[in-house]
Amino acid sequence: ASRLARRREEDGEAAIRHYRKALEVILPGDPEGMWGSVHRWLGALYGGRRKGSPATNLRAAFRHYEEALRVLTPERHPRECVLTRWAQGKTQFHAGRSDEALKCFGLALEVDPDNAILRWWRADTLCRLDRREEAVEEYQRAAALEPDEAGIWRNLGVTLEELQRPEDAAAAFRRARA
Repeated sequence: ASRLARRREEDGEAAIRHYRKALEVILPGDPEGMWGSVHRWLGALYGGRRKGSPATNLRAAFRHYEEALRVLTPERHPRECVLTRWAQGKTQFHAGRSDEALKCFGLALEVDPDNAILRWWRADTLCRLDRREEAVEEYQRAAALEPDEAGIWRNLGVTLEELQRPEDAAAAFRRARA
């Protein structure tokens, strides 16, 4: 049911129906963590973070993320735990809940500290919270992990411009174009 739901994501309501059906046949304690993964996908759909998502229902989204995280622990399912925290953080970010998003990205980074994408999202969130000096450090960490990712360098350049550091900003923009 989970594979079918993924194929049908262009129709968010149908995907939700299929994921719910999957929950009827998957036991919460399954060793593969599929039960938690299905809850993560439901969270993303309800949070409006997937193609074809129905109208956003943040309460349902966060309920499903929390249900997923009961099973997808860092010890048993580290990758799935990180993906769930990241999805939860993105939903919080897009809902304008930057403090909560920052917590989610931080918890994910505790499990996967070398994840450049998480660091990039964390830096973007720090910018939104007007914590630009911290954001610069986070963008630099992300760029060190993924030096060819132009978007990181571009966002670093914009943030450095906002901090009135034109020479550093110009260097970041040059790296973005390289």
